Order: sequence, then structure tokens, then C-alpha cells
Amino acid sequence: MRGRGAAIWEIGTERSGRVRRTFRIGNVFACRVYCRRAVFFCSALALLAAPACGRKGDPFLSVPLAPSKVRAPGAVARPGGIMLQWQSPRDNTDDSDLRDLAGFYIYRAQEPFDDYCATCPSRYELLFDYEYRGPAGRKPERRPYQYGDTAVRPGNVYLYRLQAYNARGAAGPPSEPVAVYYDAAPAFPQDVELERRNRLIVLSWKPVSELADGRPAEGITGYHVYRRLEAETYDAPLNEQPVTATLFDDIPPDYDKIYYYTVRTVRLYEKSVIESAAVPELRLEYLDITPPGSPRFLTAIAQPDGILLKWMAKSEKGFAGYHVYRRTAGAGEFTRLNPELVLTNSWVDTTARRRGRYEYAVSAIDDSLSANESQLSESVSIRYILN
Repeated sequence: MRGRGAAIWEIGTERSGRVRRTFRIGNVFACRVYCRRAVFFCSALALLAAPACGRKGDPFLSVPLAPSKVRAPGAVARPGGIMLQWQSPRDNTDDSDLRDLAGFYIYRAQEPFDDYCATCPSRYELLFDYEYRGPAGRKPERRPYQYGDTAVRPGNVYLYRLQAYNARGAAGPPSEPVAVYYDAAPAFPQDVELERRNRLIVLSWKPVSELADGRPAEGITGYHVYRRLEAETYDAPLNEQPVTATLFDDIPPDYDKIYYYTVRTVRLYEKSVIESAAVPELRLEYLDITPPGSPRFLTAIAQPDGILLKWMAKSEKGFAGYHVYRRTAGAGEFTRLNPELVLTNSWVDTTARRRGRYEYAVSAIDDSLSANESQLSESVSIRYILN
């Protein structure tokens, strides 16, 4: 025995002149062996001891059955903060469906402009734990997710990485770094106007050539146009690339909804997108103002209970019903007969008097909030006489 609590396991001896070599493993066992045997035994024991290493793991390493990598990470700098945007993975790292997404870890590193090295490792720290509030037990929704980082200052480079994690706390692989040079923002556009031309929405504004503080601006590449519904927030701009003109055309996807528009100036600094503040948003009640086509092939037939009117049924999208009109043949304006919308392609005029001569026409009505009415069909004349 040598020392308190220590033991020596002698397998053999090795001498080189007057020198005896002693091999120790850990602080418990030691052995004295021939050189070639020492290499074998020490290597084997080192391999067995490796799993017990107490080194702290890399927070960006993925684990089995974790969500796959966050998709399409990006960021845009704005006055007062940096807006991060990304899309959720929809699969796990083993390609199975992701049905237990719990949230996203947002990591951030920062360096002053002068100290930033794009190829050097960066020190990331957890910035925010973003909780997923989508439907449980289903694949995540196909929509953008956003987070605004307001703890930023001009003159710094901010780098972001994101990880999705599941209900068991297993985090997937990190996204690629997103670097943002946070610098002065440009001024926002002035005199923004909105005009509707049938289905088309036209926005226009004055050009911008300066920063928000009035200094001349460099790197202005155009403008971003945003649109939202009344109960939504602004997500990605409508235009994939900055609009270089001061005019933008849009066709909203649905009628009878209220849309809001805003515009931001875009400045490019060291490959980072820096937007201006948003212009005061413009509200548009986008009603359907396009009438349907007129009904066709109207006919009139005298019957004992009145005059039967028939026409070709309409099958176009958004159709709601018909109105029936009558006038004394050759005189006056048409007067609507039906108090409520006619839903079928026939109608009987029970108010017609025998031997009277009448002229009829029919119109089509759509199901929009405006209840647009078509022009009258070609009229048909009839004298109400039964054979």
C-alpha cells in the first residue's frame, strides 16, 4: 500500500538502467507493467472511462426524437428594435411528424461593429423562451412566427440562432446564424395615397432620400408594402424584393373584408435590411362591386294561375338569386314584382290580369355585402290569354 486509500496492482516490472516506470490511472489504481502492456491496458481503461466524463454538453447539439431545424429564419432592423421571423419545423429529426412542439429557444450574441468577426465563434446566450400556442397533437401551422428584440443599440452586430423544442424538453438542431448590423433607419415615406380601380388597389407615395434624423441617406434600396386583415398583424411584406418605384399595385384575395396597408422605406447596410418606421396605416373596405352576368333565355307561358316565367339557371361562383321585373308592354319603367329574392330559375306572376299585355325581364344578384345586381335580361312580351 502507498498512501492513504491508494492501492498498487503489480502486473510486471519494467526497468531501463536504474529507472523504474510507474503508470497511474485515476487516483485509486496504479500498475507497473511492461511498456507494450501498459499501452494496451491504459487505452482500454480510458475508453471505458470516457462515457463518465463530466463535461457539460453543447446547448446546440440535437437529440433523438427532437424537432428538426427551424425554417427560414430572418430578421429586419427597425427603429427601436429588431424583428425576428421564422417558420416552425413540421418534422422531427428522424423524419416523423412533429406533433408535440412546445416552443422555441432564441439565442443571441452581440459584438461592436469594430470587433465583429464573421468567421470567429460567438458567445450565444438564451434571449427568450418562445412558447408555442398552436393546436396540440397536430403538426405546427404553416405561418410565420415573430419576436421583437428591443434591447438593442446602434453600432452593434446582433446574431441570432433558434431551436425548436418538444413537450419532453428535447431541443433540435440550431438554425443558421442570422446577423443584423443595427444602424440608423431611413425616414418613412410621405403623402401615401390609396386608390381603388375596380379590383386593383394602387398605393403611391413620395420618394425618400434621407435618414430619420434628416441626414442624407446611403443604401436606400426601395420600399416594403404591408397588408393585413382587421384581426391580424403585419407579417412579411407583399413584395419579395424592395419596390424601387413609388407606386405599388395589389389585388386583395377576398372581397367584403377590411384591409389595412402601410409602407416602410428600406435601407441596406452591410447586407442587413433596415426599415423605416411605418407610415400611418390606410384602411380599405374592399367590397365586391362587380355585378354578375345577366340571366339568359327568358320565356313567358300563360297558365290558369298566372304567367309562368322561366330562364336558364346561373351557376357562377357567388350567385345568390334573382329579381323579376314587369311593365305594361311599350310603356313606363320596369317595376320589381318579387318582395324577396327568387332562389330558383322560375317564377309565376299571379297578379297578371286576363287580356293584359306585359313585358318581363329578370336580373341576377350576387351574395356580396353590396348585393350587386346585374343588368336586366332581354325582355319578353306576352298577352295573357288562355286557349
